[in-house]
Amino acid sequence: METSDADLKDLIVQQNRQEGLLNTIWNPYDIHAIYIAEKMGLGAVQKTILTACTSSTQAIAFGFDAIRSKTVEIAVCGGTDSIINTIAMASFGKLGVIPESDQSENSTCKPFDKNRNGTMAGEAAGLVILASASFVERNNLAPIAELVGYGNTLDGYKITAPDPSGTEMKNAMMSALACAKLQPSQIDYIQAHGTATRHNDAIELAAIKSVFKEAIANIEVSSTKNRHGHAIAAAGIQEFNVLLNCFEHNFIPGNISLNNPLDEEVGLLKKNLSKELNYAITNNFAFGGVNTTLVLKNLKNESRTGE
Repeated sequence: METSDADLKDLIVQQNRQEGLLNTIWNPYDIHAIYIAEKMGLGAVQKTILTACTSSTQAIAFGFDAIRSKTVEIAVCGGTDSIINTIAMASFGKLGVIPESDQSENSTCKPFDKNRNGTMAGEAAGLVILASASFVERNNLAPIAELVGYGNTLDGYKITAPDPSGTEMKNAMMSALACAKLQPSQIDYIQAHGTATRHNDAIELAAIKSVFKEAIANIEVSSTKNRHGHAIAAAGIQEFNVLLNCFEHNFIPGNISLNNPLDEEVGLLKKNLSKELNYAITNNFAFGGVNTTLVLKNLKNESRTGE
C-alpha cells in the first residue's frame, strides 16, 4: 500500500521537527523558503541560493548533498522567479537575449536553430521532495526517479556571457557522470539548457559533443524553453519536473520551433518522441558562468518490469 500525499506531508513534518527548529531571522530573499517551512513545519537546514539560472538546480544538488552526508533524511528543494515585468524585460532586452516582440517568425524562441534570436520570458514556481533510500523504504514510498549525481562548475569568464570554450560546461557534465558512476553511452536523453540565445546554444552543443563523443549519435537532445519560456532562478525546478513527467511516460519533447538545426551531428529532436528512458541529464547554465548538471535514473521503468 503506497503512502498518500497527506501521509507524506505528515512524515515530513514529523521528521523535520525531530531534526531541529527553524531560525526565523530572515532576509527578503528567504521569504519563500521561510513561508513553506512555517506552513509545513520544516526545520533542521535552510539555504537560499541566488545563482541566477542555476539557483533551483543548485538547490536540488545541495539537497542531494545534505542527504548523502546524512545531515537530513528528506529535503524540500525548489525555486520561484519571474521575468515577466517591465524592469526585467528592459534589462534582458538591453542584453540582447530577448527578441523584439513583433510576432514575426524571428521573434519565436528557437533553441538550437541557426536563426535563433533570443529566449522567451517565463515564470515558474515549483518544488521537489528528495529522500534517502532508507526513508523511502521505511515509509513504503514509490519515487519517480533517483537523483544519482550532479556536477557544478564556474567559468570565471564574464558575468553576462558564457566562456566561448565551453570548458566548464563540459566539466559540469563530466563531473555529474563521474558522480553518478555512469558512462556517456548510458544516457538516453539530454534535457539541454537551450535558451535560444546566440551564445549559449552553440557553446552548449559543442560541450555536449565533447563529453559524449560517438555516443551522441544515440542520445536525444532538446530544450523545452520554447514552450514555457526561461524562468531564470526557477528554470531548474521547472525543467526538473518536466523531466520527471518524461520519465513517467517514457516521452521526450521535441524542439518544436527547430527548422534549421545548428548541428546535424547532434540528435536534436524536431518532433516529440516515445522512447524508453532509463537515465537522463538536465543542464542549467547561469549568468556569472555558473554551470550545473543533474543526472537522474528512471525508477518507473523498474516498477513496470517488477524489478
